[in-house]
Amino acid sequence: MKQGEKLTDKPRFLSELAIAYNVNKKTFKDWLFCETLKDIMNSRKKYYFTISEVKRIVEHLGEP
Repeated sequence: MKQGEKLTDKPRFLSELAIAYNVNKKTFKDWLFCETLKDIMNSRKKYYFTISEVKRIVEHLGEP
């Protein structure tokens, strides 16, 4: 991410979010299969998370 850019400013790849939260991709993916967020993962057919999905993730996990 560029300086001054918020995590929720644009769609993000799983790897970008994992880096932001300072964990590996597998751990981050495991976090997303909780009851609150598993609908995002179950309906996921693309390589990135939309801005609204990123906002939900940040609301649930907190700011990295």
